[in-house]
Amino acid sequence: MNNLNFTSYLNFDFPDWILNRKITRETCQLLGHALVSSSSKNQNSMATSIVKVEYIIVVSCRAYILWMKQTLKDFGLKLDHIPIFCYYTSAINLFKNPIQQS
Repeated sequence: MNNLNFTSYLNFDFPDWILNRKITRETCQLLGHALVSSSSKNQNSMATSIVKVEYIIVVSCRAYILWMKQTLKDFGLKLDHIPIFCYYTSAINLFKNPIQQS
């Protein structure tokens, strides 16, 4: 039995949004109290709305979490609940409403 928690935090910044519609996304993942992954990346593609940007960031973080969950399972750590902390209400509402998801 393990008592480690895996947690993910998301943020984005858009200093050049008006000029080029690109953002910088920042994520970090903690295993217990230890930082195991951190990234800051400029978005490669142009987004037409903030809602799409929020959704893309959450989906990419979710994919990474699923990969990390499988990797930790290979080491004998089973994690059932992995929270993602973000304040993107639009993306959260999209995830809560499966009808709006494509």
